[in-house]
Amino acid sequence: MDVQGFLLSNKFRIPHYQRDFAWTENQMQDLFDDIQEAMDTGSTHYIGTFVLAGEDREYEIVDGQQRLSALTMIVHALLSELDPQDPDRIVNEAVLLYQSQENRDFKLNFGVNATFMKALLAGQDPKPESAGQRRLKRCYLFARERAKSLAEQGGKGLIKQWLDAIKKLELIYFVEKDIGRAIRMFQTVNDRGLPLTTMDKAKALLVFYSNRNLGGVLDGKINDCFRDCFVTFDTVRELVQEPGYRIDNIARENFSEDDILRYHYLAYWHPEAENIDDYNGYTHTVFEGFLKKTLKKLASDPDKLRSFIDDYISDLRQFAIAFRELITETKTNESLYKVFVVLGLSARLYPLAIRLYQRNLLFEKVPGTNVDLLHCLEVCDVRVYKTRGTDPAKDIGILSHRSRWAEICEIANGLRNFVTQFMPDGLFKTRLGEDMYNNPATPLLLLAYDEDVAGRPYSLSELVDLVKSQLTREHIIAQTPTCSITSYGFASEEEYRIHSNMLGNLTLLTKSENSKCQNKPVHTKLTDPGLYASSVFAATRKLAHQYSSGDFKKTDLIVRTGQLTDFVMAKYPIWDECRPFSGFPTSACRTKNSFCTGAKRPWFNLP
Repeated sequence: MDVQGFLLSNKFRIPHYQRDFAWTENQMQDLFDDIQEAMDTGSTHYIGTFVLAGEDREYEIVDGQQRLSALTMIVHALLSELDPQDPDRIVNEAVLLYQSQENRDFKLNFGVNATFMKALLAGQDPKPESAGQRRLKRCYLFARERAKSLAEQGGKGLIKQWLDAIKKLELIYFVEKDIGRAIRMFQTVNDRGLPLTTMDKAKALLVFYSNRNLGGVLDGKINDCFRDCFVTFDTVRELVQEPGYRIDNIARENFSEDDILRYHYLAYWHPEAENIDDYNGYTHTVFEGFLKKTLKKLASDPDKLRSFIDDYISDLRQFAIAFRELITETKTNESLYKVFVVLGLSARLYPLAIRLYQRNLLFEKVPGTNVDLLHCLEVCDVRVYKTRGTDPAKDIGILSHRSRWAEICEIANGLRNFVTQFMPDGLFKTRLGEDMYNNPATPLLLLAYDEDVAGRPYSLSELVDLVKSQLTREHIIAQTPTCSITSYGFASEEEYRIHSNMLGNLTLLTKSENSKCQNKPVHTKLTDPGLYASSVFAATRKLAHQYSSGDFKKTDLIVRTGQLTDFVMAKYPIWDECRPFSGFPTSACRTKNSFCTGAKRPWFNLP
């Protein structure tokens, strides 16, 4: 069927459970290119399959909302280039855009974005309130610019050719009265749609089992759960793009909704779950090995199936919301800011961190110590993931799975054993005395030392300003010294290369400060009042005062390395073993194959 026949006399609505508008200008450009190609070759173009739910010509869009939203914006942009009284504009508005000339409601109801889109298309310049609305606005403005350009190139005649070409675009659509069965049809997307994520497939699979085996009783709850997950993803992605608040692990280009699904899988546990021991959390395992096999196993037992699906989607939704709130709190909590923004917590620790935050345990003090679980995670990351550079996925994975029910002592002791095994004090001290320049934890370590020298921690606003100014690691004796290396007390260039990246030869500068100091002699950096002495960092200013003569040599570098090593060892020690309070179910905590759940929760056995 062509687009004209598809739109004629039909009404469409984007249901609330759908993911928000996700296209960017790139996908809009692709659609414009496809229409142009169809016009150039005189052929039709297939724009994909649509899955609809409903009857009597009023449908919810189960699959195809991105394309139909984009087409609506393109058509509106093209029509805007024609005179309001142009007969072709009036006809095309009735066919492609509005329900009728009398009823100026759009054929497509944009759902949660309906009010925003009506204002946007009416030229009122509404302020976007979500990531989806920001994308809608950018894509519509892109369409308007393209339409204006076409009008300038070929006038109204070219605009009408484009409208005719759009009406001839071909598609296939399926209609199912029942929303659950409609989602069962939802298997793949068209060639210009966004590829299905594992999150999309998981939602469709769960609705399929709910609809086929449980009479659709959980369809609405499943849709609501995944809607919240999609919204969470959009919110988090925007938060971490803000200047000063960038979190590289989430801001990376290939971070997707699937990462939320993976993180949850790695922190999830249920007695009926299959294949819960993929500690890397590959998306294939999450969908094929865990979710699909668990649902298939329970399909013959409606009670167990309903219990599992209800538990899984409830926990997934709460986990996703906790993820959003955790990342949001990095904007108000100095400790979280340092761990996620400055240190860049390892992705391997995200499932555990999110789960502990969800359970209100992340800031809980470990009994018998003066540290909380957030600091325990920070120590794990600094010592094992950043300084040793290893990734013991199984060891941390087992603890992550247990974290859904485990009590604070088991978590704290599990992390303590993890650090003791993979980065004990002796090895940590040795590594701190070696090359630390490329260690991802070094900026945080130098920042902590700077706070110690200043005698106070930075406020959150100060931290944000420093991150915006870009923290850089500065070599006190330059990597490529302008003076003879022997004048600094080194026997050879080879000996200097061994020492150049030690902690004692590193300090913090902002990017602009670093540019001023680039490759200058140590004497100049230490004595020029406009360089180290005026740095925003107290530890760097201290260098200028401590070595006011400008004399910083090999022996000074070695002494300072020892001082910084001692400081870091004291800042990130292995904490004392947690001793449960009186009345705590210690037998459960200390049993290898079980974990504490509290009196109100069952005890599940891990493999």
